[in-house]
Amino acid sequence: MRTAVALLLCVALPATFAMFAANINDDLLKMEEDCANENGVNFAEIELVRKHKFVPKNDKMSSWAFCMMVKHNVIKEDGTVNMDKMSIKIPTDTDSVLKAFEVCKSKTGKDKKKVARRMMNCYLREYQIVLSLIPRKSY
Repeated sequence: MRTAVALLLCVALPATFAMFAANINDDLLKMEEDCANENGVNFAEIELVRKHKFVPKNDKMSSWAFCMMVKHNVIKEDGTVNMDKMSIKIPTDTDSVLKAFEVCKSKTGKDKKKVARRMMNCYLREYQIVLSLIPRKSY
């Protein structure tokens, strides 16, 4: 009986995790692609963000970051920070997201796109999963 339970845990648990991880990555890739298409961002630019964990200071990438942060429910369409931290849609453990929220919520900028870029950079520095872990080959 114990062997059967151990075997089930060794096989079923990793398989279940892999299934959810693939879905999360697919969702993040879809968000990246949607925001890239809306803002004229290309695959290479997103890969630089993923590699360096930094969104560069330019209007196109700031617009892309704004789109991403709205989709993650970190900021609202008007550019204000979503203070309902429990509604943030970042697929990391809750304690980690809440800690990152406290660190990042005070990021400011001249406009909503700059706020979003600074927020996204902060979340990246705090090791939050705001981008897919496995890159897409092209957009």
